[in-house]
Amino acid sequence: MPACAFNCASRSSGRISVGGLKCPDELKADAYNAVSLMSFGDQVAGGDPGPESWRFIGPVPELTKTPCRVVHATLDRRICLFYINGCFFAMDARCAHSGGPLCEGDIEEVNGVLKVFCPWHDYDFSLHTGESQMGLKQPVFPVKVEDGSVYVKFNSPLSLTPLSAAAKE
Repeated sequence: MPACAFNCASRSSGRISVGGLKCPDELKADAYNAVSLMSFGDQVAGGDPGPESWRFIGPVPELTKTPCRVVHATLDRRICLFYINGCFFAMDARCAHSGGPLCEGDIEEVNGVLKVFCPWHDYDFSLHTGESQMGLKQPVFPVKVEDGSVYVKFNSPLSLTPLSAAAKE
């Protein structure tokens, strides 16, 4: 499994503090002609388990405009799609500790690991593995960039806008 190599600044109070974060060429969003796959495992939290498949999220140029987007799933679930210096990451949007909104958390590097910090209680989760220093594990999902589009492997439809009740059934 490929991993990003981080050369980052220490944790600070900024929204994003990743210093000189480097993403390997094979994982960069601008590698349109090659398939880039960051596999974080197949852990899926809650919801109605269905067959996992690659779900289209959107075109790379649209998804690289902000470091974090909420992606809506069925059953009122949400996923955070992070984009940090050329790398995409996806994880469950609600903190495993108390359900805090991880998409509103700080994104920082700590001891060589890129993490998101929950804005409610400052729990940290690795964007790669979902693991926390507190022993919790946040569900993470595989992301790939193919032919200029971003896909997340998930067990139900995903959308950048809330799904209608009909789509949830």
